[in-house]
Amino acid sequence: MRISNPGGPRELIMLVDDDEFFSLLTERVLVSDGYKVVVARNGVQAVDFFQVLHDEVELVLLDYVMPIMDGTEVFEELRGIDPRVGVLMTSGYTDPDRFKGLIEKGARGFIPKPMTQTTLLTQVRATLDRLAISHRK
Repeated sequence: MRISNPGGPRELIMLVDDDEFFSLLTERVLVSDGYKVVVARNGVQAVDFFQVLHDEVELVLLDYVMPIMDGTEVFEELRGIDPRVGVLMTSGYTDPDRFKGLIEKGARGFIPKPMTQTTLLTQVRATLDRLAISHRK
């Protein structure tokens, strides 16, 4: 497990996506904005990483469609480790009703793929800020 930008001034984000090109681009955008990033290539790896890093990870960007474990299964496993985990779903499926159940269970939102750099950074920051407020309560 490798954390990119370990000395970065911003929060640690775990990116979970089996698409290597998307992961690389997203990681670069987040790191260039000061975030620390750990990338998991599948759901099993994500659960393993989260078991170790759950006290440090502030947000998980989780792809909905992946082999081995899909986004729903990964979401449930992460919530089992830490019920307060912040998760933003990502997917090429743009129908938000598809993610309604996960939103009702505590996912913090959905970002459709492809996304712009601005959309990614804006939604990540807004979600982290909302999480910080809800964790202080």
